[in-house]
Formats: sequence, structure tokens, C-alpha cells
Amino acid sequence: LAEAAASGNDALNGSIAGFHGAPDQQDLGASRLSTAGTDVAVVELEKAKEENQVLEEEAGEEHENEAEEEEEEEEEEEVDTVSYTVAALLFGFLSFNILLLYFANYRDSNVRSSVFKMISSTISIFLAVLFNQAILSIFLQQILPSPWPHGFGIKVGYGWTCAVGVLMLCTYVLGLHFASWHYRYHRTSLAVVRIIGGHLPAFAGITAFGALQEMQFFAASERGCSLVLGMCVLCIFALGTVCQLGRTFLKHHQPAGGISDPSRQPRDYEVVVKRMSSA
Repeated sequence: LAEAAASGNDALNGSIAGFHGAPDQQDLGASRLSTAGTDVAVVELEKAKEENQVLEEEAGEEHENEAEEEEEEEEEEEVDTVSYTVAALLFGFLSFNILLLYFANYRDSNVRSSVFKMISSTISIFLAVLFNQAILSIFLQQILPSPWPHGFGIKVGYGWTCAVGVLMLCTYVLGLHFASWHYRYHRTSLAVVRIIGGHLPAFAGITAFGALQEMQFFAASERGCSLVLGMCVLCIFALGTVCQLGRTFLKHHQPAGGISDPSRQPRDYEVVVKRMSSA
């Protein structure tokens, strides 16, 4: 073992001496060491740059998230008028529906009757509005302005809107009076005619005389608007007179056996007749 160690030391010393004795080999080793050190430094610098870039990106993302959260908080704090109105209406409708269900199931029959009448009138108003809008759309957007043969190719203005509204008003009023006379002894049918038929002429008149007010001749001064009001009153009076004459004619020419015949009415016919005569 001693001899082996001694021989190993001799070999190592000989290699070191040979290395120090050869200048070319010494320069080559130094250049390799410097190159290796430079490469290691470059790699470490790149790694440091990458780590710094990653840290900067993470810091930027955190800053952006914080800025977005701050903006969201600011936006949540600021409530505009539209949002406030929508929220208030939503809460109000919910509360009204709860109260409506409560009163519709109330133990007092008079309260329940009033609630059902209110619901019936409200639904009748909505139906009348939609029915009038449908008829006006058919006339003012299809029949009149469409080219032939789908329509008459007429340019629709306030005048034609007023004319269609007056036609609808006259038709509704005449039909309402005829239906009221026809079902005068039938309480259920008369209630339907009264509730639904009462709103149809009202919205037709709003459309007709509202369009009349928008015409240039009547909208130029206050006298023109007053003139429209007078025309509205005269129209209602004329329609009432025509309907009264028509009901008088039908009364004298009433066919026997129809639904207006008292013999075909329900048992409460006498009660209805007494109420109508007392009124």
C-alpha cells in the first residue's frame, strides 16, 4: 500500500510538473477555464433576467387585478338613475303581487270581489291596448303603405292615422251599444261587454284625436288644440245619438226567441230587470 501511494504521488507530481513546464498547455487550460467561467456567468445572468421578468409580470398582474377590483368597487358604489328605478319597480311589483294574492284569498267575500274586478279591469285594459295596436299596425303598416297588390301604396301620415282611428272608434261604439242591448238581460255576457268594450273605444279615440292634434293646422296654435277638443265632444255626441236611434229601431223590430228574449234568460232575470228599472 505504501509503495502504491508513493507511485501515485510520483505520477501526480510528474503530471503537474509537465503541465507547468509546457507553456502552451498552460495557456490552453487558462483559456478553457475563462471560457467556462464566462459561459456559466452568462447562463446565470439569463436565469436572473428570466426570474426578474417573471416577477415583474406577476407584480403587473397583481397590480392590474387590484386596479380592476378598485374600479369594480367604485362602479358598485355609483348607482345611476336607471338602475335605481328598475330596482325600485322590481321590488314594488313583487310587493304588489304578494298583496294581490293575499287579498284574492281574503276571508271577506266583498274584498275578494273587489280584487277580482280590479284584476279583470286591468287585464281588459292590456287586451284593449294590444288589440288596437294590432289593428292599427295592419292598416298603417300593411294595407295602406304596401305596394299593390298587397296594399294601396299610400304614404301614411297623421291624416290617415286619424281616419283609421275614427273608423275604429265608430265601429267600437256601435258594436258596444248593439252588444249591450243584445245582452241586456244576460248579466255575465253584459259584464264582459262592459269591461272589454268600454276600453276599446277609449284607446281608439286617443289614437284618432291624438293624431289630429299632431297635424300642422291644429298644432300651430292653442286654438287648434281647443278645436280638436270640441270636435271630440261633437263626435261623441253624434255617436251617442246614432246609437240611441239604432237601439230604438231594434227595440221595435226585436225578433222573438233570441237571447234578448226574457223567456230564454236565467232565473235571475226578474232581479236584473228590477235593478235596471230602479237605476
